[in-house]
Amino acid sequence: MRSTKQSVGIIVGAFDPNIILILRSGMKKVIKRIFLGVFALMIFALGAGIIPSYYFLEVSDYEFENEKIQESVKLVQLSDIHNAEFGKENQRLLKKLKECEPDLIFITGDLINSDENEISPMLDLVKKLREIAPIYFSLGNHEIEYEKRTGIDLTEKLEKAGAKVLEEKFVDVTVKGQKFRIGGLYTVYIPEDYEVHEWGNAKEQAEFLKEMEDTERYKILLSHIPNTWMYYDTAATFDLDLIFTGHVHGGQAILPFVGGLYAPDMGYFPGRLSGVYEKGHTQVILSRGLGSNTEVISRFNNIPEIVEVELK
Repeated sequence: MRSTKQSVGIIVGAFDPNIILILRSGMKKVIKRIFLGVFALMIFALGAGIIPSYYFLEVSDYEFENEKIQESVKLVQLSDIHNAEFGKENQRLLKKLKECEPDLIFITGDLINSDENEISPMLDLVKKLREIAPIYFSLGNHEIEYEKRTGIDLTEKLEKAGAKVLEEKFVDVTVKGQKFRIGGLYTVYIPEDYEVHEWGNAKEQAEFLKEMEDTERYKILLSHIPNTWMYYDTAATFDLDLIFTGHVHGGQAILPFVGGLYAPDMGYFPGRLSGVYEKGHTQVILSRGLGSNTEVISRFNNIPEIVEVELK
């Protein structure tokens, strides 16, 4: 049996100042290691979320069947490049495009940043893309703001580089024997009661879309800003087969189970902002885009996207 004297000695020893100092020193080391580990994990997570969102490339593939299409035609959409470069002179982007083997290339606006003066690399990109396939271009807000700021006719420069710019215009083309009508409209603000509503140039836009829909051809619209197509029944109001849009960069930062963190004109937590939206018989494709302007929120968990669509 342990004596009372021995027990007291053990208890007193446990409170020995030297032992307490050793324990405190050990705890500090453990806390420091935990802190450094958590910090390193945070840096890794940020890097893993941000770096791919600016430097990687991803191809999103979609297939649509339509009775108007008798032979497969491949379409590629590029959106919101914002002066970004993937490799020297965009060689990585061009390589990806060539691998897609597109029959037509669509650029849905914001190829440039409106506040930058040097746009020749983007015009060179258009020239090189034209060597792959015909290009159809709808203006974005940055092209329009650039023209207003500089007085330069960017449409003329884009067409000289090889793109066909469509703004409230459409063209009829035949690809591999398949007949298409391709139109462009920067933005659409058409309320459901547009016929009596005095809202901007809604009536003129509606007249353009009515004229565009009046054909048996497969109808494709390029429209930079997606809001009307996503949140109203405008897409179902007009007889369009396929709409390509962009502008919102997928919500900039994409959070698991939440979707985009922020989008212009939509605010914070707008939800999913990419992929296919079914509007009546019309498919609306919303691209996450490839670049980013100087936004308040960086791209995060948001790999730059090339959209590839095969029509059958």
